[in-house]
Amino acid sequence: MALIFEYLAYAYGPVTRIIAPLYAGKIAENKSDLLAAVPQVHAELERFQGELAGSAWFGGEAVAAAVMRTVRTAARARMRLAHCAATT
Repeated sequence: MALIFEYLAYAYGPVTRIIAPLYAGKIAENKSDLLAAVPQVHAELERFQGELAGSAWFGGEAVAAAVMRTVRTAARARMRLAHCAATT
């Protein structure tokens, strides 16, 4: 439960700065802010990975639907970022 509150406190803002322009199709207009948020999100995800490494419910053998949704969203965002970088 504490990790959820930490996500809301530290990662939600930077994640939103990345995801919102991707879904709205406004990557070019928000490119500098989007790219500035990437290191913040990366640092938080690394910290979360360390917190969750020993937890079977997220990183264990069984894969939950929530994990798959998160993976698909992250993969889609990465593809759009790569496309944006390639076209500018």
